[in-house]
Amino acid sequence: MFYGTFTALYGTEVGPLTYLAFVGIAAVIIALRKNNELSGRARAALITAGILQFLVFIYLDYEFLAYPQIWGGNPLAYGVIIGAFVLGVIAYLVARSIYLRRYGMDISVAYVEIPPE
Repeated sequence: MFYGTFTALYGTEVGPLTYLAFVGIAAVIIALRKNNELSGRARAALITAGILQFLVFIYLDYEFLAYPQIWGGNPLAYGVIIGAFVLGVIAYLVARSIYLRRYGMDISVAYVEIPPE
């Protein structure tokens, strides 16, 4: 009983792997949007690195999901990942509505661009 719940912790690695795959996609998007600010070599390197990062982490996600008996994936592990995501979305929406109603501040602007200071 204890061993099954303990190995379920390994199954939660799907979340960070998926996040890092999206970071690769973000690198490609940034390279495509900043075509005037990046040199040709830097842009090509960023696109290549982003695509490679995406492919590697999607493959690792596939390995974790295709072979749950090896990596410890089970409903408990996947429930933790989904639950954390859902709770994060709910916390953001509640905070956004509270700050908008009480203080008249739209906190979604903070997620658009964070100043370099």
